[in-house]
Amino acid sequence: MGEETSDSGQEERPENKETETQQPQLGETQTLPEPPEAPAPQEEPEPDNKIQGAETPAAAQKDEFSQKPDETKEKPFQDFQKRLPAAERSIAEIKPEDIRVRITGMVLDRDGNRFALDDGTGKTEVTFDGEPKSDFVRVFGRVMSNDSGFEIQGEIVQDMSKIDRNLMAKVRELEQKFFNAGG
Repeated sequence: MGEETSDSGQEERPENKETETQQPQLGETQTLPEPPEAPAPQEEPEPDNKIQGAETPAAAQKDEFSQKPDETKEKPFQDFQKRLPAAERSIAEIKPEDIRVRITGMVLDRDGNRFALDDGTGKTEVTFDGEPKSDFVRVFGRVMSNDSGFEIQGEIVQDMSKIDRNLMAKVRELEQKFFNAGG
């Protein structure tokens, strides 16, 4: 029809075939090629830098921290164990079955990481990593039995020097009166 033909009767085509584009004719539909499938993610092989029969601490640490957060086996603080509450006691009231106690009293003798505590009902030895900041303290600690009875392994030593001791004694008296009367 309006196309030029060569002497051989074939259609004449442009010499640069890369620039040739076929455009759909009016009314024709053109199908688009499907996009190529994305390759499946491949796991990287672990480097084989281990010595047979031994694992270095650095390699173990690397493995521990190279995990993604959702792959970790344990959540933070999962191994955290809550401490038992420290029972308020006077030294005379401490029982062998007490595990943790809190005692308020005067520091008498200091010797390195040990000091004697007197609360007016008795005396006990306290072992603590540090020195008390004042002469009037509250000790939170574990009851440890020994040959002479028990001693306290101090966990916290709290400065109580700014507390009104007379008012504290009245509060304790009222607590004992009301809490012991009901039970």
